[in-house]
Amino acid sequence: MQLASLMILAVCGLLVTTSCGRQQNASGQQAVETNCAPVKIALLLDQTRSTNWTRTPQLRPEDLELLIELIKRCGGELALGLIRDESNRSLVRLRVERPPETPEAPNPLRALKARPLYERRRKEWETETAEGIRRFREAAAMLLERPADAGCTDLWGAVLRADLFLAEEDATWGAEISRWAVLVTDGHHNCGHGPVAMHSGARLLVVNGSASLGSLAALKPARFESPQAAFRYVVQAQEEISRAERSEK
Repeated sequence: MQLASLMILAVCGLLVTTSCGRQQNASGQQAVETNCAPVKIALLLDQTRSTNWTRTPQLRPEDLELLIELIKRCGGELALGLIRDESNRSLVRLRVERPPETPEAPNPLRALKARPLYERRRKEWETETAEGIRRFREAAAMLLERPADAGCTDLWGAVLRADLFLAEEDATWGAEISRWAVLVTDGHHNCGHGPVAMHSGARLLVVNGSASLGSLAALKPARFESPQAAFRYVVQAQEEISRAERSEK
C-alpha cells in the first residue's frame, strides 16, 4: 500500500501541466512547450536615408524580445540582418533546439527511471539556450546601434539573403517548420541587383509607417504599420499552426 502511494506521488510529480498545455518543472516555473510548432524567422531592418521621411521605424534591442521568446518556446531560428547599400551579408543568427520531452512510458516505474536522464538533458538545454540568447542579444544590439545613413538601398540583396537562410534544408527539427520573412523597410530599391524570386515558401511581412510596398509589391506581402504588430501576428499565427497540428494527431 505504501509502495503504491509512493508510485502515485512520483508519477504526479513527473508530469505536471497547466491548463494551456505548457509543462511546469518541479519548482512550478514555466517550462518550454514541447508541442509547439518550430519556426524560422528572417528579420531585415532598413538603415538607409529614405527611412527618415517614409516613417520606417528603427528597431531597439528590446523590440526583439517577442520573437526571441517565440523561438525559445517553440524551437527554431531567428536571423537579423540590415538593408543598406550592400545587403547581401551574413546574418546574426539565434538557433534554439527543441527542448527534451518529458519521459512517458506505460509503466510508471519505467518513466520514473528515465527521469534523471531527462533532468540532465533539460539542464544542458537550458544552459545552452541561455548562452545562445545572450550572445545573440549582444550581437543584435551592436547591429542595431548603426545609424540609418546608407546612401542607397540594396533591397533585393536583403531579400536574397533572407530567402537563402529560410530555404536551408534541415530535417533535425522532427516536425514541419514554418518560415517567415519580416522586412522593416519602405520598399525602395535603387542599387544592387534585382529583383529576385523567393524560393523558400516563406510568408512575407513588410513594416513601415507610410503603407508603401515599393519594389516588394510584386511579392504581395502582408503590410503592417509597426514592428510589434507584425511580431504579434507571427506569434498568433504560430499558435494557430500548433493547435492545428495537435488536433490532427
